[in-house]
Amino acid sequence: MARLRYGRHFSAIARTSASLGIVGRLLTGVAAGLASGTAIAYLIELRFRADPKASMVGARNIGAAITVGALGIGPLIAGGLAQWATSPLTVPYLVFLALGAVCLARMWSVPETGTRNRQAQTMNQQNSSSAVPTTATPHAPG
Repeated sequence: MARLRYGRHFSAIARTSASLGIVGRLLTGVAAGLASGTAIAYLIELRFRADPKASMVGARNIGAAITVGALGIGPLIAGGLAQWATSPLTVPYLVFLALGAVCLARMWSVPETGTRNRQAQTMNQQNSSSAVPTTATPHAPG
């Protein structure tokens, strides 16, 4: 009788764990989609910044290939670490944290493509094309 009761509890936990696993996989997929879309947009903006007349197709294709490659190679490496590392439940996460720290440190050196640069460029263009002089010279009457 006691075994049956514990079996029901384990069954409820397993169902909840599977549900949580599915929700976790869904959230991971959404996060990967958001990150890859942002990365491709960033590459296109960098390409446009380097050469405004160039085609954006190349930057888009390179971004998509890198994203798909990383999404395929990442689980392969993590699976290899989980299979053959001495601590399979720890090492893949430590590698992930180390790579994340390297990426976070490198973010300070990437060029900004955000709105501040666009606002500054727009203001410079407006100031240079303005017909109103920036300094007024007083005219003497007469």
